[in-house]
Amino acid sequence: MADPLTITTGVIALLSYCGKLVIEIKLFSQGTEAINATITGLLSDIDGFKTVVQALDETFSQPKYEPVKNATGHLGSHWKNVARCIEGGGKTVAQFYTLLRTINREKSVLNDSRKYLRLKGSTEHIAIFRSQLQSYRDTLQLSMHTIIL
Repeated sequence: MADPLTITTGVIALLSYCGKLVIEIKLFSQGTEAINATITGLLSDIDGFKTVVQALDETFSQPKYEPVKNATGHLGSHWKNVARCIEGGGKTVAQFYTLLRTINREKSVLNDSRKYLRLKGSTEHIAIFRSQLQSYRDTLQLSMHTIIL
């Protein structure tokens, strides 16, 4: 069963990566104005995901949910799945952070143009990331609603 420490550790790591990713995206958008719609969408997706993870963490830390943390059976299995979802979301955000750092690297000649071309070449990866992030967010949101009810 997923213990509370595992879930809390996963949440903290995930929030840390989300924060780093937002900073990297903002740095990238400052250098390349031609892609504002993509950047705005990414920031919105990451902010929504971060909000759901924070809400889940706040809900999970309330004393009235203490019995749920040590549950077995279906409820225990549910919390294992939540922990796996948080871990998967963390890995996805970390991978995208690495990709974005690659796209955002500085060059001395034609920096903005090179960034734009690297971004255009990574469009498929960005779309996949957004889709995965949406899936993790929806799963965690549904999980939170299930526990609350």
